[in-house]
Order: sequence, then C-alpha cells, then structure tokens
Amino acid sequence: MPSGMVPQAQRGANTPRQMPVENDETNATGILEPSLMLVSISPLRSLESIVELQISGPGTLWSEDILSEFQDLPDFSLAQTNALTALLRSRQLGASVNGNPLGVCNYLLMFQSQIQDLEELRTLAQRLKVLSRTDVIVVMHKQRNLLRWLGPFKPEELLIKDMSISHWLEFTTALSITNPIGNDWRMLANKLDIPRTYLDLWMQQNHNPAEMVLKTFMVRVSEATVGRIFDLMIEMEREDLAAIL
Repeated sequence: MPSGMVPQAQRGANTPRQMPVENDETNATGILEPSLMLVSISPLRSLESIVELQISGPGTLWSEDILSEFQDLPDFSLAQTNALTALLRSRQLGASVNGNPLGVCNYLLMFQSQIQDLEELRTLAQRLKVLSRTDVIVVMHKQRNLLRWLGPFKPEELLIKDMSISHWLEFTTALSITNPIGNDWRMLANKLDIPRTYLDLWMQQNHNPAEMVLKTFMVRVSEATVGRIFDLMIEMEREDLAAIL
C-alpha cells in the first residue's frame, strides 16, 4: 500500500455516521422532493370547461336537437341569472357565472351536472315560469321523456276554472275521445270518485263528457288546479294530454 493512503475500512471507521432524521423530507442529494411540495387544490373551472364536460357526458338529459334550440333562445338577464344560480347546489358552478348574464343552454347543462333527482326539474320549471321565461319551458317540453318531471306549461296553481276557453276546449275535447284501453275521461272520473251513474248519463247526453268531469271536480274540490290535473294525466299514462296543460 503506498505511503500516506488510509485503508478504505479505516476511512469508514473514522468518518462520522449521519443518523437518519425522523420525517426527513430531503432526497439523497438534500433537495426537497417536489411531490412533497404539492398541495391539492381544486381549481375553479371555467364556465366553458363545465359546459364541455356536460354536453355528451353520462346522465345527459337533453338531446342535441333540444340543446341547439336552447342555444337559440335569448340569454337570461342578470336578475334571472341570479335567481336561477340559487338553484345550483355547487358553489363552484355558481361562482363560474361571475355575475354575468347566462346563456340558456349553458345554465341547463350546469343544472344537469348537479341534479340528484329528476323531480328537481319541476322546481326549475316553476322558477322559470315566475321569471316569465315560458319560452324555455316550451323547448323543455319537447324533450318528451322528461315531460312527467317538468310539470304543466301553465302555472301549477292555476285553477282549472280560470283556464282560457280555447285551452279548456282543447283539453276537454281531447280527453272526451274514447280510448280503447279506457284511459280517457272515464278513468279520470273513477280517480275522482265520481259515481258510475253520472258517467252513464254523460255518455248518453253530452258530446263533451270530460267537461262534465272537470266541472264536477271543481264543485267537489275548491282548489282544483292545473298541476293536479297534470299529475292525474301522468298517472293515467296520457302524457299527450298532460302536454296540453
């Protein structure tokens, strides 16, 4: 061994050992691991990114044709936007609006992304009626598989006695047409517990028996509303008649 050189074993013995440090966050070179510096923060998504995620994702409520019609409608005003964002469960969705007027299609896609029960659609439809946005209701009703969840076009609380004459005649005439499976004015009369003798008389003497059924309903129930008749039509599997309301 050349003079002046220290054996490797002796060098190791003379070198102080570095004790491990508990919770040491440095790597072998003494540099902080980048992964340990990361903090999990959920960024606020832009409105555009939220819409892109919902157009064709799972649980889509609206067909492409309906979405296209939504896009053609006037944007919600700022006051309408504020009233509607109150229905959004997610704060992130509400914050993404940032106090700006909102497009109809964009809002409905945002609403779709947080809906937990289809019955929430009826609450939305009622709010739209209060905000005088029946143009949105008209398009929503074209998505027929959702009609039962949307409720009537007219205000729910509208008394049937206050229906316009043209609306009344359109509905009662359609309901008076005899249906082979029986879900017509006769089934409605049964649901309203109207005696069978009344039905027999109206069948013989009246060209619009459904009108008599509704008039009897109004006499028996002071709060006979469009919303209640709509629900009865859905129970009878007459969504074609529910759509008239």
